[in-house]
Amino acid sequence: MTLPLAAKAAIWQLLHRITRCAALTAVAAWLAADACPCAAQAAARPARTGEVRVYGNEEVKTYVIRREIRLRTGEAYDPSEVQRARRRIEKIPGVDFSDIRVGYTPLDSSLSLTVIVTERSTFEGFPLIRRGLEDKFSFGLRVADSNFRGCSERISAFALFRGNTAFGLAWENPWLGQGPRIGLGIRGGYRQYEYVYDDLGEALDGAEIRRASGEASVFYTFDSGLRPYLAAGYEQVESDEPGATVIPDRDRFATLSLGLQYDGRSSRIFPWSGWYFDAAATEIGPGDDRFSIFDGLADLRTYLPILDRLVFAVQGRGRLRDGDTIPSYLRQHLGGGLTIRGYDFGSFHGVNSVVTGAELRVPVNFARQRTVEDLLVAVSVHLFADAGAAWERDQELVGELWHSGYGLGLQIMNAQVEGLRVDYGWHQGSNGRWHVEIGARF
Repeated sequence: MTLPLAAKAAIWQLLHRITRCAALTAVAAWLAADACPCAAQAAARPARTGEVRVYGNEEVKTYVIRREIRLRTGEAYDPSEVQRARRRIEKIPGVDFSDIRVGYTPLDSSLSLTVIVTERSTFEGFPLIRRGLEDKFSFGLRVADSNFRGCSERISAFALFRGNTAFGLAWENPWLGQGPRIGLGIRGGYRQYEYVYDDLGEALDGAEIRRASGEASVFYTFDSGLRPYLAAGYEQVESDEPGATVIPDRDRFATLSLGLQYDGRSSRIFPWSGWYFDAAATEIGPGDDRFSIFDGLADLRTYLPILDRLVFAVQGRGRLRDGDTIPSYLRQHLGGGLTIRGYDFGSFHGVNSVVTGAELRVPVNFARQRTVEDLLVAVSVHLFADAGAAWERDQELVGELWHSGYGLGLQIMNAQVEGLRVDYGWHQGSNGRWHVEIGARF
């Protein structure tokens, strides 16, 4: 069939328009994708981190806050990392609250971070009361600053008199510079007390012991709070009483320790949850043929909330020592409010020891939502059960060496001053015994 000339012209014009539109579409696509690739790439490219600004800090140095932000300029923006950074910043000593605000910068299409912090005082000083190795209370003073020089350095000092004489000074920087999270610590101390135990006979009863020590440690802190450390120290022990030291009159020895610490407690005053762990292996007198002792220590504590009103707290602590001669000042003594309640102070003794304790704690005037830090005086009551054993190197840990006590108690706490704890404990065949201590049992 032959089409009229007018029909052929109409079909040709229609096909021409269709092909021209297709060509224009292809050209437009080519121009968008190839001639201007930045537009397509910008649409697909994730947002980048821009400048980081810090405001509100006067005591805490800016670089201390900046190093907690792991996002670097030019890196892909991660909102979850920003939230983690905010939590890390609030753990910096001296920071009470922090907020990170995100803003768009049109110049380079980046997201800037503005960190706003409010600060709090980190200096504290308060009276100090301790029950020492003589089963006597000592009185003194403790001062500390957890943000010394504005860079999270911790410095503390204490002095105790009367019952036992003791002095201590410690400095720690948990993060040196901008590199890996490596810290350094230095501490020293002096203690003077009388050996009041009768486990070594009357010859040492009342012997005065004077101990001076110093130690330097290096450690690495993971984001989880886990902290392995290596420490080296030196100690000198003197006594005028023969037999109190291994070497007559004076023992001098070096120490080398390898340890692991973790503190995940919700609070150090009254933990509602979390756990605490500290383990160390120490060589006393490394390389010294006259004086070489291995000292192993482990301390584990856990806290379980019950219905947000009660806390079940458990602790296990052990200490093992091995060496040719264990001096008097390294022996273990159990019994009393710090170890096994219901017994006299120092009722059991040995080179090695294991102590366990459990408490069901009931807050009286505070709760999980209203913490101890919010009150001038906080009160809690508790039921407890303790058990432990001490044994010599040539003994085996058998059932007859274990001793236990149980009872109830009251604890009065304050966020700034160590609280008072009063316990009444029994053991099988006893009429009960009062124990008055300073601070929590664990």
